[in-house]
Amino acid sequence: MNRIIKMAGASAVLVGSLVFAGTAAFGGSSPADGPVQLFGTPNSDGTAQVVLTGAVGDFGTAASANSAGKPDPKGGYKLLTLSKGTILVNTKAEVNNGPPTTFNSKTCSATFVHTATDPVVSGTGLYVGIDGALNLTLSFALVFPSNDGKCDTSNSAVPLAQYGSVMGSGTVDF
Repeated sequence: MNRIIKMAGASAVLVGSLVFAGTAAFGGSSPADGPVQLFGTPNSDGTAQVVLTGAVGDFGTAASANSAGKPDPKGGYKLLTLSKGTILVNTKAEVNNGPPTTFNSKTCSATFVHTATDPVVSGTGLYVGIDGALNLTLSFALVFPSNDGKCDTSNSAVPLAQYGSVMGSGTVDF
């Protein structure tokens, strides 16, 4: 039985090596004009883990920035710091301080869903000369605490549970 497990493990390593080595051999490391997809998971500190696929195959973090790409928690831009360079995206259209998309006062639950088209402004490293736009959808779900039968949605309230995601697609040129 141990021999079968070892053989299965060695086979998985071999197949994984061929698949991932083959990706680099077929030019998977250089971006090209075309469609791109973005997937993100927001962190509690305002940053997000991001993965890009398609014309840009890379990963890293996103953080708020100003128009010069400098960190700024109140900035209207997102700086994607990826393994092969950075991409600056103008996210001013995403700023949405309005009411939730849905709110249930009996269960103290809410959703926020916002979609916007965000221009790709600039890039560094492998992404110098990048241009295009991303159609991004931000989705958040929250359950707020209840005090005496009333939902506590104050700025100081800590949600009992929350979920967030950022997903989108677009086209980029280099």
